[in-house]
Amino acid sequence: MNANEIPLEWQQKPHIEVMVCWLGRQPRVRSAVEQRIDEEMEDPDTRELFQAQLERNQQELPEYPGWYFHFKVSPGEMVPTLEQARQNARDRVRIWNLSRPGFVFMEPLEAPVWLSKSERRKLLLELDAAPNLPAPEGEEQYVFRFIKPLGEYALLIELLDAPFAEDFETVTGAPNDPIRSLIGVVCTLSSTPALELENAESDDDEDPWRDLASGVVSYQGGVLRVGEYSLEVAANLDVSGTGFEQAYWLDSVSNLGYELHRVQEKGDD
Repeated sequence: MNANEIPLEWQQKPHIEVMVCWLGRQPRVRSAVEQRIDEEMEDPDTRELFQAQLERNQQELPEYPGWYFHFKVSPGEMVPTLEQARQNARDRVRIWNLSRPGFVFMEPLEAPVWLSKSERRKLLLELDAAPNLPAPEGEEQYVFRFIKPLGEYALLIELLDAPFAEDFETVTGAPNDPIRSLIGVVCTLSSTPALELENAESDDDEDPWRDLASGVVSYQGGVLRVGEYSLEVAANLDVSGTGFEQAYWLDSVSNLGYELHRVQEKGDD
């Protein structure tokens, strides 16, 4: 399948991630809330990631010598264009919306610096005059970086070009059926009774999905093969998914939900 034949729904779409952070001249001291979260966190993998982030916060940033990560103002926001991303960051500076609200595993933090309206106007002029970086050539690349030292702290704005394919819905057997996008790809096929899927409401519930097979996918004439395993897939079933990544559908006859997802290979993000 050449590029002109790839359905639009499977293709990556432009997305710019807006990241606004505070940096400090000294590492930020771990707060009592972070210490308590670290001690009470039960999931070992999540705790390992949390501890790794806390440790990175104690290290000088190689991209910005003399500075340490203080905190991110908010989880990265995604917008379609660079122009919208720059406006998003500009609006934050204009109204000084640069404190961090509380979110998962994070306590709210106040902006360490306050600027008057006249000081903000000067900062906005600098921000507007800052150039974009060269157009990205890889999968992800920064397209804008701006750092403004403000005494013992610095405001950092980074815009990351991160294209990705979006989730969509269609029907099995259609030209844009996401199962078709996984032909020739090593995938895992899983299933679950529809009732269990509906009742799995919390993270504490046991994972209702059961792996059926893993292997290279073929899909022709309504027959899906994953390795040596085969499954008939009726036409016109509702199916959702992401091109070249995953597909989900419900077989109303067997009352089973199915998931087909690409196996992450070494080196994949």
